[in-house]
Amino acid sequence: MPEESANIYNEFHRAALQILLARNAVTKKEFELEIIPRLNSQFKTSYQVAPVISMINNKLRDIGFSINESVCDDGYTYYCFINTTSDFISAMGSLSKEYLCVLRYVVELINEYEGTEGHDDNLGISTLRCLLDAKTPVGSHDTYTSLPKDRNTILSELFTYNWLSAYKCSNKVTVIGGPRLIAELGNWLVNVVQLPECPICMDPVVGGLHCPHCGTALHRRCAYRSLVSLETTGDDVEKGFCPSCHERWIAELDNFTNNGFIYRS
Repeated sequence: MPEESANIYNEFHRAALQILLARNAVTKKEFELEIIPRLNSQFKTSYQVAPVISMINNKLRDIGFSINESVCDDGYTYYCFINTTSDFISAMGSLSKEYLCVLRYVVELINEYEGTEGHDDNLGISTLRCLLDAKTPVGSHDTYTSLPKDRNTILSELFTYNWLSAYKCSNKVTVIGGPRLIAELGNWLVNVVQLPECPICMDPVVGGLHCPHCGTALHRRCAYRSLVSLETTGDDVEKGFCPSCHERWIAELDNFTNNGFIYRS
């Protein structure tokens, strides 16, 4: 690759951006190990991932968009194309009122099912559709009363565009927040839906686990890192203790895993 082209936005960057636009979210692993090498082969270049993302973001910044990294509850890191205007207007710019209503309803259902006695930590897609069809009340908010008639069509599109994900665990599939949810709508989740922020990573917690002493909510991957993992995390959190109330959190390892799969970044 000619040295003078290294800092110029060109066909390579446009091709990479088009892939991200078409997919909305791509795992970091796939982008680094498959997409960038394939484009390098196609354009006979030798670009690295970080400069490519930086160059694309320089182009997108002025129009309020960005390619950001996001850790999803499936344990993978994604590159997401997101709206960076951090207020309610940005949420409305990303999704219409009807879509936000359905998304909020699903998020509240995930929170009700995760770790709630009597529910098996598993909000399946068929269960979700039944609850959605019946407009079953959930949580303390009356979101269910405003659910639109085409809510099942909207639900399908929320999965298609990575706002929600279907996570496979053993012989089940459970609904979790998608990679774009926290990356783009973090402020909406905290300020409008009023979700708690994880004390480990400071991202809003959709579902997750709760301290038995103080009720602090943690992502499963963060709970694993701070409570179970013997590896050095660099976050200065003493292992086995709640990062909020500092009481020992005694729990079985299975509470932090899903049939052997660790929820971790």
